[in-house]
Amino acid sequence: MARTKRGTPPSYRRHSSGQACVTVREADGRRREILLGPWESPESKAEYARILAELAANQGRPQAQASASAPVSVSVNEVILAFWRHADQHYRAPDGTPTGEVDNLRDSLRPLKALYGDTPARDFGPACLEAIQGDLVRRGALCRSTINARVNRVRRVFKWAVRKRLVPVEVIQSLATVPGLQRGRTAAPEPEGVLPVAAGHVKATLPRLPAPVRAMAELQLLTGMRAGEAMVMRAIDLTMSGPVWTYRPASHKNRHRGLDRVIFLGPQAQEVVKPFLTTNLEAFLFSPRAYVEAMHRRRAEQRKTRRTPSELRRGRKAKPRRVPAERYNRRSYRVAIVRACREADVPAWSPLQLRHTAATLIRAKYGLEAAKAILGHTRVETSQIYAERDLGRAAEIMKEIG
Repeated sequence: MARTKRGTPPSYRRHSSGQACVTVREADGRRREILLGPWESPESKAEYARILAELAANQGRPQAQASASAPVSVSVNEVILAFWRHADQHYRAPDGTPTGEVDNLRDSLRPLKALYGDTPARDFGPACLEAIQGDLVRRGALCRSTINARVNRVRRVFKWAVRKRLVPVEVIQSLATVPGLQRGRTAAPEPEGVLPVAAGHVKATLPRLPAPVRAMAELQLLTGMRAGEAMVMRAIDLTMSGPVWTYRPASHKNRHRGLDRVIFLGPQAQEVVKPFLTTNLEAFLFSPRAYVEAMHRRRAEQRKTRRTPSELRRGRKAKPRRVPAERYNRRSYRVAIVRACREADVPAWSPLQLRHTAATLIRAKYGLEAAKAILGHTRVETSQIYAERDLGRAAEIMKEIG
């Protein structure tokens, strides 16, 4: 590879033709000049970044060029566009809203598009995937498991493209040879893991939360349900006969696998839900829109002065810029909690930590099998991830016998 100094990458230069170019050294030692496109254009800069990523991933060896006689195929950009049409319809909840996987795919495909958008899809091989993997590591913003997940989503796109006969099967077979990042063998940081939230932090935050958000947080603590299951709760999904209610969410994590999800609501959880029950069985119980409308009505009833004629004529905006949603999503739920934590002057915590807290309490008191059943896991190993080991209990036992 051509270098001005040992260990430095080849420079972005201006060719005599007026185009941008970069010079690399082939495996046989010969130099090869690659034209990148118009000088200082975004396209040439993107191509230059792609080549540098490949060189870094392959220790200075450029990717082998496709044979000139190879048939022309669709570009990676065209594969991404075709897959996105599929993903936009496939990754949707029963109510038609996009699932969180859509955002995950968007983040995962961004580096693929930036580095290899104009590359023929049939030429996207292991060196290309390793270049994307290495680029994500060098950025330093993502942990190892997140990088592995994003690389796997890129693979998923090409697996779908093979099924749709957009690329030959050899492409996905070659991409399968790229291993994921291994613990202790990569510069990517390890994930910190999700820990239970301190009870004192939750207690200080709850009074500062909007009523629907506080109810969802309390339900998660009492039942161990997922945040998504709390957000979509409706009266029609509840069976309220007997001392223990059952809740079967219309949408849950494993619904597409044909698995049923049953959540039991004891007396304390029932008291949390009751104030939100209405005659509209199809409505979401914890609705931002219903909360805002009720707040406006309450303010109007408590008003001590009459509204002026101009206020009556003006009324509310016919088409306001922001309208409260029918239900919370993961972002709005978490943002409400973070704001309340800031007001309470406690460290910010997330809805997922409430599930971990509930899992830890259930496991400590009733055992791992009980935690598995209540949390809705298909494997005990998954419950072990959510439920922190009761090390305090172990210390007490060893104090007596050790």
